[in-house]
Amino acid sequence: MPATCQRCGPEPRAPSSKTAAARAPTATIWTGTAMPRSPCPGRLGGVTSATSAPRPRTTTLAGIDQERVTMRERLTALVVLGTAVVGAYCYLNVAPVFTPGTLPMTALDQAIPFILWTVWPYVGLNVSNAVMPFFVHKRSNFRQLVVTLSIAMAISILFWLFWPISFARPDVPTANTASAYLYRALIQVDQPLNCFPSAHIAGPAVQLIFVTRENPKLKFALWGIFGLAALTVLTTKQHYGWDVLGAVALVLFSYKLGERIVSRWPSAGGTAS
Repeated sequence: MPATCQRCGPEPRAPSSKTAAARAPTATIWTGTAMPRSPCPGRLGGVTSATSAPRPRTTTLAGIDQERVTMRERLTALVVLGTAVVGAYCYLNVAPVFTPGTLPMTALDQAIPFILWTVWPYVGLNVSNAVMPFFVHKRSNFRQLVVTLSIAMAISILFWLFWPISFARPDVPTANTASAYLYRALIQVDQPLNCFPSAHIAGPAVQLIFVTRENPKLKFALWGIFGLAALTVLTTKQHYGWDVLGAVALVLFSYKLGERIVSRWPSAGGTAS
């Protein structure tokens, strides 16, 4: 005789094997996994009892949030890394430990003229360093971004410390224009030191790798914009062509090393990835 539940009434008989699949009600959760509806918790008999049935694996919203970077994590990384890099740059920019040297001018350096208005996108490269981390949302990508950027900036600081390079700037513009005012303000706070490798190229390039990884449809557009902006380190006469080449090599090396380091870290499940 079928068991009776005070809440649900008599327990229905099990359907035949031919119609079980067609009659068994299912519930679809958001992960796309189908599971039988939970039986009445008051029924204790049978293999479908709530106490004996295996619990389905579900993905909770809390689990998703653990895979995304929090605002606190972003700000912490930005403040800690930014303070270290900017502090080292500013100190060595005004008080170099060793006598600064120069690099030979390339044909590209001699061919590119000084273009005053390009100081705006040049300053924009600095601003992008504080903006792009907010467009990397996955924790795995953000973790690798921080590691890669830390490697690149640490190597840059070593160069600034032991092999400081200076660049002879052009005459200060005297025009009463917004571009001239901005350029004069720039050179008042930034001495022509710490040129090699160019952190104005390395910093944004490292971050752009991970921004485009999460936004592949914008990959060509973003890299195209960055390529044009990168030229301003030459048109503002802030860097040599060698500085740009050094930054490119630094980005590639830092990315490979950062990838290798992160791959050896324990994953979220507690095992090495």
